[in-house]
Amino acid sequence: MKTMSTDIKERISTMGYLIVATERLVDLSITTIDSNLIKDNGIVWHKSSMKKGMVPRSGIGTYVRWGYSHTKGWVFGYNLHLTSTTGDLVVSLTAEM
Repeated sequence: MKTMSTDIKERISTMGYLIVATERLVDLSITTIDSNLIKDNGIVWHKSSMKKGMVPRSGIGTYVRWGYSHTKGWVFGYNLHLTSTTGDLVVSLTAEM
């Protein structure tokens, strides 16, 4: 992620808009959305330290957050949102860090 362009989110969002709105390559009437918590394998940043803005040691991903899963409980990691529709075209429409 450190080597990616800083405007990657805007680039992917623009590309998604062009594919959906301009080119009409995606049928939005047949769409499904799912979300999944993915555990971060790094050092855990505790909620109390996060609220204070205090990073207790180096190596903590300050963009990683706590989330609750009904099957996994509390997870320190990322939230993956996946949207899919019918057809052969595969394109990432958004990216969040």
